[in-house]
Amino acid sequence: MVTATLIFSYVLLCLLMGIAGRNRVFGFSGYFIFSLLVTPLIGLLTLIGGAPRPKRR
Repeated sequence: MVTATLIFSYVLLCLLMGIAGRNRVFGFSGYFIFSLLVTPLIGLLTLIGGAPRPKRR
């Protein structure tokens, strides 16, 4: 039961990282997959350091 809760929490944090990064250069899927592969904490650091998506004219 504890393992399922930890996995659910980890994926939920990764989803939140993807949602937070949807207006960045890598987008939702980039930050979500990166957070899954590394950790949500490192994903947060890259999100903070990442550039926003350039505006279209």
